[in-house]
Amino acid sequence: MKLRVSLWMIPFAVISVLTDNYKQILIAYFCITIHEFAHYFVAMLLGMEGKEIVFSPFGAHLTLSGNMTGSVTDAIILYSAGPLINGLLGMICILFGNSELYRINLTLMAVNLIPLTPLDGGMIFKRILSDKLGIIKARRILNALSFFAGVIALILAVLSWVSGRISYSLFILSAFMIGNALTGNGLYEPDIICNAVLDSEKIVGSDKKN
Repeated sequence: MKLRVSLWMIPFAVISVLTDNYKQILIAYFCITIHEFAHYFVAMLLGMEGKEIVFSPFGAHLTLSGNMTGSVTDAIILYSAGPLINGLLGMICILFGNSELYRINLTLMAVNLIPLTPLDGGMIFKRILSDKLGIIKARRILNALSFFAGVIALILAVLSWVSGRISYSLFILSAFMIGNALTGNGLYEPDIICNAVLDSEKIVGSDKKN
């Protein structure tokens, strides 16, 4: 499996150093890396093969290939692995008195469980909706909800900036959700279950049935 760093990380790193936030960001990316490897190891248990982990200003995502059943249970197990490992790490950190690592891991767990794409909770929600409504309808619904939530996050980020307490995480989260909703082509959405087990004819067919 390859590890790849997006070129967008260069200006992101420069801004982090200039704003003196690089230490917190390095810690956050360490926790994000553990999060992605949790997805990777669970995917291996489900019969999939890891291709690469890409790091970007929006975080990181794992690209997988291989065969799996594509069941809702598999989706829940696969997408829950990352947030759950962050929750476990957070509990361990608080036992050792490291409040900063506790806060970062618990934040990663809570944010990733939000039922909006491309977050893990959103991928689980979309997988459940796909069984009921078809993949295309489920994607449209989640894209609309994610875009709306992204706009709200952007407004809150701008308000925090105007008030003098800028929230970089809100700006990044809003860009992540709005970008995912607008592209609609998987650029920000590593929908690993659908890519692994469904081809275009099955996707169209499942939508026509509904």
